[in-house]
Amino acid sequence: MTKLLDHPDGPAAAKRAMCHEARRRLGRFFQRNIVIAFEEWRAGPGPFNYDTFVNGSGDLNEYWTPELIDYYLLLEEEECAIQGPQGEPGEQGDPGPEGPEGPEGPPGPGSYPYIASGVSEGESYTASSTWVQKLRVSFSATLGVRYLIQWYFEMWATSDEDAEVQVELNDTTQIAFSHFKNQPYADRWAQCNGGLYFSTTLNGTTDIDIDYRNGYGAGNKGIRRARIIVTRVDEAP
Repeated sequence: MTKLLDHPDGPAAAKRAMCHEARRRLGRFFQRNIVIAFEEWRAGPGPFNYDTFVNGSGDLNEYWTPELIDYYLLLEEEECAIQGPQGEPGEQGDPGPEGPEGPEGPPGPGSYPYIASGVSEGESYTASSTWVQKLRVSFSATLGVRYLIQWYFEMWATSDEDAEVQVELNDTTQIAFSHFKNQPYADRWAQCNGGLYFSTTLNGTTDIDIDYRNGYGAGNKGIRRARIIVTRVDEAP
């Protein structure tokens, strides 16, 4: 047989019974006095007389006062107050004034904060076999920060001739190289699908160039839509 307190509704039922009995024990001292005080109040005028309610049939013995107060405290502690049904919600008040904007927080994990970028969309041509600068992007790097460098460009060569493009770091380090051999097609443009480069060793003023030159043949070689962007990679913890 399930015990009362083991039943899902048992504790609530026990509390309801306790509240009822505690109120009944508290009220038994005033069963006769309520009749006297009620009749006095009804005959009015005047507010309800609590002195009559407490002492109407003789002074309440002070011996019982601590017990009465303890019953009251028990009822308050166990939240035994009798409550009516919840009323309808009131109308929403006007919104308060808007507070000042807080400071900008740090980038979240896995974000790519912008550092620098550059574009050179127009067409440029050379017949020289020496590197010619098409685009340069410069920024100030901090040693130990993880940088991501990305680029894109399109190359042009005449039929049966070659064009070459490099991406160079600080005019000393080649980080990408593309060779376009236009054979056996007619004069045409060819796209480079872009590239990327990671580094944590960059420090101070840093230059990134896209250079182009004539790889083979007597005709002009071209480049267009050169684009570079540098971001910082904040890795997730």
